[in-house]
Amino acid sequence: MKKIINWGVISTAKIGWEYLIPAIHRSKNSKVIALASRNISRARSLSKQMKIPKCYGSYQELYQDPEIDIIY
Repeated sequence: MKKIINWGVISTAKIGWEYLIPAIHRSKNSKVIALASRNISRARSLSKQMKIPKCYGSYQELYQDPEIDIIY
């Protein structure tokens, strides 16, 4: 069984929600589990829309999440 790679994304910009996150969602061995933005309301909105379970209002919080394997 392949390990699932958990991604954290630092972006609420168009490149994140239009290209990066959908590409990761299509992958069989990766998933986006967290999103970070300096604008927490934007992070909450986008994480809900993209079905991402965690959102953070600072990059430091994302870096400290022990479940994340890769950060973009």
